[in-house]
Amino acid sequence: MKKFLHTIAFIICLYPNFVSGQAYRGGFEAYQRGDFQGAIGQFKPIAESENALAQYNLGLIYSDKEHSFLDYELAFKWNNLSAEQGFVEAQYVQGQMYRTGEGIEKNYPQALSWYMRAAEQGHKNAAYNLGLMYYLGYGVPQNLQESAKLFIPSADAGSATAQLILARMYEAGEGVPKDVSTAVNWYKLSAAQGMGTAQSSLGNIYKRGIGAVQDYKQAGYWYELSAQQGNAGAQNELGNLYRDGLFFKQDYETALNWYRLASAQSLYEANINMGMMYFNGFGVAKDFKTAVKWYNEAKKLKDDGINDDFSIPFLEGRGSAKDFGAMLEWYQDEVQAGNKTAQLNLGSMYYAGEGLDQNYETALQLYTLSAEQGDARGQTNLGHMYVEGEGVTEDLALGAKWFSRAAEQGFAEAQRNLAMLYAEGRGVEQDNTQAYMWLKVYETIKKPSTSKIQDIAKNMGRKQISKAEQLATQCISQSFKNCATK
Repeated sequence: MKKFLHTIAFIICLYPNFVSGQAYRGGFEAYQRGDFQGAIGQFKPIAESENALAQYNLGLIYSDKEHSFLDYELAFKWNNLSAEQGFVEAQYVQGQMYRTGEGIEKNYPQALSWYMRAAEQGHKNAAYNLGLMYYLGYGVPQNLQESAKLFIPSADAGSATAQLILARMYEAGEGVPKDVSTAVNWYKLSAAQGMGTAQSSLGNIYKRGIGAVQDYKQAGYWYELSAQQGNAGAQNELGNLYRDGLFFKQDYETALNWYRLASAQSLYEANINMGMMYFNGFGVAKDFKTAVKWYNEAKKLKDDGINDDFSIPFLEGRGSAKDFGAMLEWYQDEVQAGNKTAQLNLGSMYYAGEGLDQNYETALQLYTLSAEQGDARGQTNLGHMYVEGEGVTEDLALGAKWFSRAAEQGFAEAQRNLAMLYAEGRGVEQDNTQAYMWLKVYETIKKPSTSKIQDIAKNMGRKQISKAEQLATQCISQSFKNCATK
């Protein structure tokens, strides 16, 4: 409240004829001393003489929850008198009162009307709120085109929220032509002000290469900024980058830490990932009981508290047939719903015969579903099955294709497997430069101790090795895209 009165004190200097300066100063000083009765006494005579600024000040005092003079009816009366005279701040406050229903019955059409009047006078916050009402269809038919126009003044003035909404609209093509480049610009402006959602959205764009070059370094940078602010989605995605060794060195323990933080905020995907880590023994001892606990929590979140009896004590041995059947049912439901992690994990169970009869054909089908959705692990496992002829006729070229897709996502195991195919000329033309390049990329990410790259180098000249080294550096800088030797 004091902030508003300071603002008004500045306005009076700009418009000396607006109020009786001495009386106004007396009211302002009384308010500063905490003498609200005195402030009202000074402002009221001026307000009764139809001075809009004094009327606005009285409205602010009567709406201040910090003192005993709170009176919404009087606040509305005086603010309305000021707004009717065209005082823009009062018009904006009038819109706020009607929109929120604070001290008056909520009325979206009235809020819309007052915001519109204030916006026409250049009030940026009024324009933003008006845009929000058009965007959401509150008190007016939804009009995305109009909302985009109204968000621009606030976004240009530096509103991080307006910038975020405009970015989303350009990314999705809502009310404006779809333009990811413009979306990125707005996201960056919002993100630079610390808006965690904008930072996370930038991470998504760079990770998936949506309308921009896929760049895991940029994705990791923005996810980390957002995750440190507590954004659950960014924490989960950062966990994925550490789990899969995308840009960051593969680190299961760090991945687990980020998943735990996200799951503590009841993020469905993070609970799934926690279950997957325990199921596969990534960074922790393989523990089916704990894995199922996390899957169970995910199901509860998805069902919004329904089916709380879905409990699977999948512990020593295999658990009871009933328990295992419940777990299998859960996986099958998620597979049908298109959950690529469930497709991958159920495929792994069929592949390894983990709790189920080993069935390569079913594993292949499930890996294919996961791989076609872009899951790098699913692509790598599928490539392995084609190369080894497990559950399908051996097809080295198709195996190389799936390894290549996962390698281009930065998945280290696929990069190593692809390098081996190039070194041996299996499914691809034998190419030591390509083999050396992919192994160098793999070693840069995983930093493993291996002599294979030295074995390949024995069959290469100095210039060829130098070229492969340069290509590896270029491949990493390009986020593993277009890593060709020719």
